Amino acid sequence: MIKTCAPMHQNRSRQRSLRNHCRLGLATELIFIMATGASVVLTAGAVYAQTQTWLNADADNNWNTSSLNWDAGVVYNEPSNVIFDGAGEIVTIDEPGGVQANDVNFNVSGYTIEGTALDVTGILGVINGASATISATISNGLTIGGEGTVNLSGTIVGDVTINATGADVNFLGTVGGALTQDTGGTTTVDGATATVAGLVDINDGTLNITNGNQLTGDSGGTLTTDVDIASDGVLDIDSGGTLVGNVSNASSGGSIN
Repeated sequence: MIKTCAPMHQNRSRQRSLRNHCRLGLATELIFIMATGASVVLTAGAVYAQTQTWLNADADNNWNTSSLNWDAGVVYNEPSNVIFDGAGEIVTIDEPGGVQANDVNFNVSGYTIEGTALDVTGILGVINGASATISATISNGLTIGGEGTVNLSGTIVGDVTINATGADVNFLGTVGGALTQDTGGTTTVDGATATVAGLVDINDGTLNITNGNQLTGDSGGTLTTDVDIASDGVLDIDSGGTLVGNVSNASSGGSIN
């Protein structure tokens, strides 16, 4: 990366830590001061997200950027790769405006993430046989991986993509964008009324609307766009379940039960 800096009054070059310059992590930059007084900055080395593990022995169970609840007792540096291990517990995001993470992985059952907001820029995954619940607002869309069970009971701002073979997603809340299921698994509408503002696209796996529950849109009581079932997709509506909206492309090979 090359960038220009404000002119300086002498010709020199120096190397300094990029951490203190713009807080991007451990890397270095070499600054060349040109004869004209302008400078050119060459940044060396790629910068990667660090990995941090939740500390079960924490004092307050709060996820923010000031509590010593990570690793051996350090603060959270966003956006890190996050691992929840050990014994599951309720974790409360109390950072004003929420926190940002890259990948979020649950290696055990029993965790509930509540509070303000969580921005997952990578993938949220639960290992096979484990489950996790997210009731905090997802602030910038969500991609789900892994092979475990994810319970989503809050509001999701943006699109949701389920790209996980064998994962089960229990959907109880609101999706502000599209809901796309790409790879295997089962997405279950398990709330009295779950809402999706955009296209519901079942490319693979099963979308199951359970007994007494309803999948609907967030405007006028109907889905704002259609349910699209691809060749490997299944729409399964239990007795007493309700789909409010239109179903398209069922003839392409998908099935409706």
